[in-house]
Amino acid sequence: MDKRATWLVRNESQLAERKSKVRSMADRSLTTVKCDNSMIGQMLVAPPAQDNEFWEKSVVFIYEQTQSSTVGLIVNKPSERKLSDLAEHHDLDYTGDELLYVGGPVNPSALVMLHTDDWVCTNTMHIGGQWRISSDRTMLSRICKGDAPRKWRLFLGMSVWSPMQLEGEIKGNPPWNKKTAWVTAPATESIIFSNSPDRAWKKSIDLAAQSMVSNYFTID
Repeated sequence: MDKRATWLVRNESQLAERKSKVRSMADRSLTTVKCDNSMIGQMLVAPPAQDNEFWEKSVVFIYEQTQSSTVGLIVNKPSERKLSDLAEHHDLDYTGDELLYVGGPVNPSALVMLHTDDWVCTNTMHIGGQWRISSDRTMLSRICKGDAPRKWRLFLGMSVWSPMQLEGEIKGNPPWNKKTAWVTAPATESIIFSNSPDRAWKKSIDLAAQSMVSNYFTID
C-alpha cells in the first residue's frame, strides 16, 4: 500500500473513532443525569416530539431541588388571567396589562414571583447569583405601588417531580419515552422573561443543542 493510501486509511479510522466517541458521549448524556443541586438554575425543555397538550413546547425553570422533590416554573405558558384582575380581587389597583403565567399543575392557586436579584420580600429564595423566587402577602401590593424588580413574572402553580420521576423523564426510561425526554439548558434572562412563548421554546432548544455540543464534542 502506498503512502497516500496508508494516510487515507489511517485518517478514515481516526474519523470513525471520533464519530464513535461523539455518539458515546451523546448516549451518556441521557444516562448520567443526577437529581442533585446541579439542576437548580437550569431549564427543562420539551423536545419537538412532545405532543402532550399541557407540556408541549414547555420551558421549565428549576429553582429548588431536594432529596424528595424538584420544583420549577413553566416560564412560557401565559394564562388568560390578567394581573390587574387579580389585583382588583384583592382591592388593589394595577394599570399594567401583564398576564399571570401557569407555573405548573401543582397547587394552582399559589402565587409565586420569579425575578431578578435586585428585590426582596419577607419570603425570598436566592437562586444562584441572578435569580430569586418570592412569595408573601405584601408582594402583590408592592408591585401595584410600583415597587418591583427590574425583571419579574408572576405565576400561579408550580411543577413538581419526585427524584426518580424527573430522572426517568430526562433519561426516557420506561414508562417514559426517549423521544419525549426533556433536554436541559442553562437559564437566560432573555428566555425566562420573553413575551413570546414560541420564541422562548425555540431559543431554548437551540441553547440545549449548543450546550450538548460544548459538553460532549471534543477532539483529542
